[in-house]
Amino acid sequence: MKKQFIHRVGGYLLLPVVFCLVTSGVAQTSAEQPSGVAEEKEPLLALAMSALIPGLGQYYNGDIAKGVIQELMVFGGFVFALTAGIEERGIYYNDYYFEYYETELVLTDSFWLGLGVSAAGYIWSVIDAPLSAMHKNKQRVKKRYGHLLKYDASNGVLGLDVKSNHSTVGLQLTLHL
Repeated sequence: MKKQFIHRVGGYLLLPVVFCLVTSGVAQTSAEQPSGVAEEKEPLLALAMSALIPGLGQYYNGDIAKGVIQELMVFGGFVFALTAGIEERGIYYNDYYFEYYETELVLTDSFWLGLGVSAAGYIWSVIDAPLSAMHKNKQRVKKRYGHLLKYDASNGVLGLDVKSNHSTVGLQLTLHL
């Protein structure tokens, strides 16, 4: 019975692996940005993407390795729970008039271990995606200097700002290397 069960599930075991490979390849090409320009990330979108498919929010944020790890945890734990965690046990009944043998599927400790790894990966993915998006947005704001006029040179940024003190207004020229 267990061999039949594994054979039925066997076709689906390859799906998470193929999904990991396809989505990681797509995310790498779409996450590439022009030199030094990082777009703002939406934390709620990252949360929704990770809730839908674990690891997808991390791909959106540009964290490819973290997304692959989370996908492998969720789908690998699920596959482990289904394959190693379900055992076939036989029960022999001997009644005075009837004698028969019955089998049943039993969930083992491996099932609960795989399910726990899968749940931990899912929760990590859903919590981490919006936090990572907010962190990336903070880093993006830190790199923006907010100049009135700015010139991007190959070695740095030259900016012109209006500065005011208590009694004077003037221009300030700033160079960021």
